[in-house]
Amino acid sequence: MTHHQKLPLTAWLSDFICHAVIDEQARDTALKCFVDTASSMIAAKRSPVFLAAHRAIDPEGAQGKSRILFSSRSSPAAAAYLNGVAAHCVGMDDIAFGCHPSTALYPALLALGDQAGSSGKVLLDAWIIGYEVLAELTQREPGQLRDAGYQPVSLLGPLIATAAAARLLQLTPTQTSHALGIASSAGGGVLANLMTPTKAIHLGRVAEAAVRSIRLAQAGITAAPNALESPVGLLALTSPSKQIDLSPAEARRTAGQQVLDHGVSVKKYPACYPIHRLLDAAIDLAQTHRIDPASIRKISADVGIKQAEIAKFSQPATPAQAQFSIEYCLAYALTEKQLGLDSLTVDQLARPDLQQLITLTERRINPSVRAEDGLFSDADRLIVELSDGRTLDSGPIQYEKGHARNPMSLDEFRPKYQACVRYGGSPEVPSWERLTRLPELDNLQHL
Repeated sequence: MTHHQKLPLTAWLSDFICHAVIDEQARDTALKCFVDTASSMIAAKRSPVFLAAHRAIDPEGAQGKSRILFSSRSSPAAAAYLNGVAAHCVGMDDIAFGCHPSTALYPALLALGDQAGSSGKVLLDAWIIGYEVLAELTQREPGQLRDAGYQPVSLLGPLIATAAAARLLQLTPTQTSHALGIASSAGGGVLANLMTPTKAIHLGRVAEAAVRSIRLAQAGITAAPNALESPVGLLALTSPSKQIDLSPAEARRTAGQQVLDHGVSVKKYPACYPIHRLLDAAIDLAQTHRIDPASIRKISADVGIKQAEIAKFSQPATPAQAQFSIEYCLAYALTEKQLGLDSLTVDQLARPDLQQLITLTERRINPSVRAEDGLFSDADRLIVELSDGRTLDSGPIQYEKGHARNPMSLDEFRPKYQACVRYGGSPEVPSWERLTRLPELDNLQHL
């Protein structure tokens, strides 16, 4: 095959997955995302959703080398499923291209890598491949995947996780093509379940589907060679715009540039992502001006149209709704000068002081739409009026801390890791030093 030869999409992806040379600079981002995802998984140790899934999926503790939350062992499929649920159920997973790439990728990769004895560097390189496939697929779609009615990561997650796993286990291009075809029949989690525990189950299914797709392809199960680009394939059928680009692609031999160009946005708070700019503003104003919450007379939050649609609960009745409530999250952040995993509970939601601030909060819709993602407004803004006559104005906020354009250093992830360890309540977790030294590990079993 020549460098300039064009291939149908499924064949192109299979060739790219197996043969692309990794740009080592992209491993820094892959490592940050690994530490971030591992932290979220650790936090879920005592989550009712995770515990219920564990009872259902692995009730007797299947035998195997793959670890669940870095401790008990099970089969790769069960471990991938439960780690996927854990990574998503506390709501602090990363974001790129409208998806949660690391939550889709690392649970399956860890389960298969544990069994195969893969090195840390091989794990990171597989994540890079998965990210690059996600970038390729989403950039071919001019619409917003959410508009098709699916949680985007549950739709594309099996494909990108299968791509990454194929790289991890060094499948052949033919095996990889079949694995992608099998995975194309495995996705789809409906947005109707977004406010329920089933949202986390979506990611368990994603990770398990990748493991199953890989194993089936290795066992000789075949799939359509055009399962992605066919008019009755996954991408055409689920395209919200019905204008997705399914054209052949030119062979490419390097992977990592998409990671370096677009990056990943990580969450500092366990709230839905469209609230994070306002949360940064609220905490900054509360800390800088030492706001007495009792002195607040009005809170005005400028937010984009789609952000407001997602964070739709003005009067949340449950902790799950509070996670998607601009009013509650701002009330808590202005009062406590933070928003953590223990902020979203029935007891906190019932506090009279927070309920009072909720009634003082007004949403003001900013109709602008940021071109780079089609979801956020150009900027959010928070204005807090106090009883002493002062008006505190955050000014326009374009990028929250942790956004790909306002990134955190690896060391800035440490407080999140520590908070997740405390919340998870388990002593059986990898240390910060061991997680951050992943590239040096010759075997994931040593993690």
